[in-house]
Amino acid sequence: MTLEKTKDNERRKTIEKLKQMNFFNYLGRYSDNSYFLPRELNSLCEIITDNFSRYNQMEKDCEGKIPAENKKLADLYYSLGLAGNILEDMKNLSNITVDKEEISLEYEKKDVTGHIMNMYLKDIEKNENEFVFQKPRDIIDHSYDFFSRLYLHCQKEIAKYDDETKKEIAKLLFNESDKTHSCNIIINKDKNETIRKIEPILKTTKIPFEIKKSLDKYIMGQERGKRVLSSAVSFHYGLLRKKIHDELKNNGGDINKALKDTPPSKTNIIFIGPTGCGKTYSLRKLSEEINIPFIEEDMSKFSKTGYVGKNVESILMDLYYKADENPYLAQMGIVYLDEIDKIASENTFGKDVSGEGVQEELLKLIEGGYNSFEINGKNLSLTTNHILFIASGAFENIIEKDPISREDLIKYGMKREFMGRVQKIVKYHPLNKDHLKKILNESKDTPLNDYKDFFRIHNIGLRFTDDAIDFIAEEASHEKIGARAISGKIEDILEEYMFEKPGNYKGELVIDRKYAEQRLLG
Repeated sequence: MTLEKTKDNERRKTIEKLKQMNFFNYLGRYSDNSYFLPRELNSLCEIITDNFSRYNQMEKDCEGKIPAENKKLADLYYSLGLAGNILEDMKNLSNITVDKEEISLEYEKKDVTGHIMNMYLKDIEKNENEFVFQKPRDIIDHSYDFFSRLYLHCQKEIAKYDDETKKEIAKLLFNESDKTHSCNIIINKDKNETIRKIEPILKTTKIPFEIKKSLDKYIMGQERGKRVLSSAVSFHYGLLRKKIHDELKNNGGDINKALKDTPPSKTNIIFIGPTGCGKTYSLRKLSEEINIPFIEEDMSKFSKTGYVGKNVESILMDLYYKADENPYLAQMGIVYLDEIDKIASENTFGKDVSGEGVQEELLKLIEGGYNSFEINGKNLSLTTNHILFIASGAFENIIEKDPISREDLIKYGMKREFMGRVQKIVKYHPLNKDHLKKILNESKDTPLNDYKDFFRIHNIGLRFTDDAIDFIAEEASHEKIGARAISGKIEDILEEYMFEKPGNYKGELVIDRKYAEQRLLG
């Protein structure tokens, strides 16, 4: 029987198994002697059956060559290569992004690829019972997810073997011309660990709408700021994930080469707005939303030399430690430069020379390239090509302008070269009474929660009436410091109750406007 005939038979067997589960009934139509599938599904079936045929043949070629004690390792290599090549071939079917979780895999059958095919069919059948696949993309996504989980499981299991054993078995299984993932990625344990450590980047797939929706739960107002921030993060890490993923496949898992060869794709931002308007808070909530190393740096504490205050080299050190001393992850983190206006070269803070010097040093980081420094006696060289820089400041003399231009910031004292590396300028507006009221009533981080929790510990309920909330928001708005004024007002209102009630009272405390006015206005 010819190879083409064998492959066609294998393909028909696969489709027949899927047909038996009525898996394609609503997607395509078929008769007893023929089948008609959407183009993408046709391609998927060909990819799967071609690779299964290839690895079936590899099993036969290696039969009797593998020592019994290393049979499981060989099976893991077969499975890894099979999954890796299917994923490689599938990447052109559609733009697939699927989270990967662990998969349970036991080798009890002699026919490893047949065992995996049965697992695949059972996995599809199980998930079809839970929800209906509506379109070809659903099946492709699910298939990609299955083989991704299989691939990651094999990586993890293979890493448990010593390097000499892995090299010995790999030589038996794969020749130099065989470019499977098994040889190229997993033989080296360190590379396997590195790939595992950059999973947060490879799994960052949220779209702008999803990120903004999460920010909306905490930040009231500032619609443009949240949209720009969400788009910038999604754009940067979406492209970075794809490029790094492709580079890893093309260069055998060398992370350093992938970072070096991947061109930057980021939008650095500067936020301008008064204190308490949500600039820093937006970034903090964003860092919780995405699992990526994030650091805040107060630029008012920096100097060029470091003799007085911090120097910019310490920014990379801080990011390195925040990434749990993982240099690869650190090179793809987010740096938030707060109070950037404090290093303007012509301002009223008496730091004219030092501020300009700090800007010059920052340029070396923001424009990209490699930066070397020493930590614990070890020399590190990190690229900042893929670090996203976001700055913010009050810029008091120009904050009233709308819009604020790049030239306005240059006249304020920001170096033209520095501003040339900032792609977006976004203004945050002062929070008014309505915003503050929404923070009290709607934000998931409303300051009221802490006080309610405090009293709840002592079996006391705490409730603010609507008119009391309205009054607190109104009084806080007069302070002109945004959300920062809210907690102080609540503290003043509850001061006596917080001291007197715990241990002496059980029940509910109701704070109305009359009591709030009495406490705040006397």
